[in-house]
Amino acid sequence: SVRFSNSGTQVASAGNDNTIKIWDAVNAGPALNTYADHTGDVFTLSYHPLRDDRLASGDRFGTIYIWDTSKPAENNPILHLNGHKDEVKSVRYSPDGKYLASGSYDFGVRLWDSVNGGPSIIKFLGHQGGINSVAYRPDGQRLASCSSDGTVIIWDTSNAAIANFNNITTSIKTVVTIDVHTEDNDKECRQVEYSPDGKLIATEGQADTIKIWNIEDIEQTASAKLMWTLTDVGGGGQDLSFHPNGKALAFDGGDDAYVWIFEPPTSLPTLSPTLLPALSPTRSPTLSPTRSPPTARTFRPTASLSSARTFRPTPELDALTSSPHSSLTKDAANRGDLWKVSVGLGVPLLIIVVLLLIFNPRTEEKEDTQQSSNTEIEESRINALTLS
Repeated sequence: SVRFSNSGTQVASAGNDNTIKIWDAVNAGPALNTYADHTGDVFTLSYHPLRDDRLASGDRFGTIYIWDTSKPAENNPILHLNGHKDEVKSVRYSPDGKYLASGSYDFGVRLWDSVNGGPSIIKFLGHQGGINSVAYRPDGQRLASCSSDGTVIIWDTSNAAIANFNNITTSIKTVVTIDVHTEDNDKECRQVEYSPDGKLIATEGQADTIKIWNIEDIEQTASAKLMWTLTDVGGGGQDLSFHPNGKALAFDGGDDAYVWIFEPPTSLPTLSPTLLPALSPTRSPTLSPTRSPPTARTFRPTASLSSARTFRPTPELDALTSSPHSSLTKDAANRGDLWKVSVGLGVPLLIIVVLLLIFNPRTEEKEDTQQSSNTEIEESRINALTLS
């Protein structure tokens, strides 16, 4: 697991060596701090949304710690949240930082006081399988959890709802349950994420399928509308991340990361890549986006939901390379296209999205072609001089 702090000046990393490392995201160098209190694989990290010095983590044995990342190991952890009976696969701070939500393979979702610690405030019960992921709606009023039972459950986490529990620590009441990945070949939901406006959720299933659902009216209709489906994503993705405009989704698949533009913006970005020469892709060749082969990723219709919108990569996309205004997000013909980012999975997906919106892959190809042509001309001149 890798996470940026709220300000972007720190990066936290954790893995199967049972440790957490804090890094300076601005200046290269050794880890600022290393914490080794976990006794099992660390599956999940979450930074406080309003401060850089608070980090939550969860491990294989159900332990949750909160760390003060400004202090060394001997002064940490500052809180130990104990209650889960099985591995904790996901922790997430509420948008105001007051609460920490956690999901475990003990089938339970818990809510904790992230400031004072103590026993969990609420234990949400309703899933019939282990919890793989939890995600807050951006306003903090709802919490989504997804499970190995193939469902997403949305819980009421408003201040009024929490106050109404009156010290009752267990609840089986849900706002709504959505069958997101319950087909015969896809019976597990591995990841859930809200869009920035809270109107969509993205889910990733066991059968290497990502789905995007409209849940804007779900509490009135008790149903979610499947909008887009992406199949054969490969690799059993561990992360989903919406672009801030809510029209693209980054995910990891196998050894690569991808950006799926399922609904391109209707207007041009206000910042043109030509205004940012310091960020020219020629200076960052390892982060240049390349379009995946047409046969590598496909958009396939969803047979059970004919009303769902599905897309295939646009075959005429290469014809747009002559346009000086074509880019990853500007072209209507890019709708439904999938882009591959040839970088390691250790790079946070948010960086990938930003880079893809700044860099123009077609411009890079044009520049590379021009450079190659210039090189051939120079070689011809040299050969001519030699012969003479």
